[in-house]
Amino acid sequence: MPQTTDIREIGFRQGRRLANMDAQARMAFIAEGLPVILDSARSLLTASQALKGFSREAEILEGHALEEVAKILILVDIARCPAKLKASRIGPMMAAFYSHLARLIYADAQSWKPLSAAQLQDYVDSHRPSHDLEGDYGEYILPNQMIWRREALLYADIAGDEDTDLVWHAPGAPGFGPFAFDPLAYRVVDALEALGLFTAEGLAILEEIWGAVTFEGERCWSETGDLLQATLEALNARGLITGRAADKHVAVLADGWQMPMYMMDFRPIQRTLEEMRELRDASQPWEY
Repeated sequence: MPQTTDIREIGFRQGRRLANMDAQARMAFIAEGLPVILDSARSLLTASQALKGFSREAEILEGHALEEVAKILILVDIARCPAKLKASRIGPMMAAFYSHLARLIYADAQSWKPLSAAQLQDYVDSHRPSHDLEGDYGEYILPNQMIWRREALLYADIAGDEDTDLVWHAPGAPGFGPFAFDPLAYRVVDALEALGLFTAEGLAILEEIWGAVTFEGERCWSETGDLLQATLEALNARGLITGRAADKHVAVLADGWQMPMYMMDFRPIQRTLEEMRELRDASQPWEY
């Protein structure tokens, strides 16, 4: 067996190396990993729902589960990506695979209803800035709200505000969890598994059918319906649909599986203090 010549190839976070794999080997490797990630998400979600009386801890576990779910959605979108684009898109997709912000966006995006890929990018862009305006009147400058909520739940820390004051942040939760229902993003990946798409052959069907269309620009979400129908017919013809598959799994994909996001830009948009103050002044012109 050949040995590595690069110490950076030892340990976790090796997803970038998928770009160097043969296409068939890459799909087989992804198919091997999808059930591993789903098992991780499923156990975290099950534990979350069992933590009665521990709202913060339940929401932490659910948040981790959803980030695992997002990894599945990213890998499946690599399969849906046209073959001619894979070489250029696997790198950005695997960067998203390891980004908390991108994973949070990916999971949340399953509930969005954009009309086109361009509008979907607009929705993604609204979550990318490094800082947001918050408060009843947009008077407070805070870090990106997706990241802020995640870290505020996880950590006790020293926090600062615009007045340079330091305060201790005590982690807590809004008190909503644990939730008795499965999040949409989880139900989407559960349906993908039930319908036979966690196999190398299932991923090949995705690549063949969905890879014929490039989802960018004005490409419409409505086009996903015909692609999904063709996918289901091919899965059924090849006997890949599992015994636990039900109408609910088809329904959740038809309504809740977002159009492919392999062309989306998930990189954070860095904002300066001056830019944030200008945005605040433009929306609320009185002096603070």
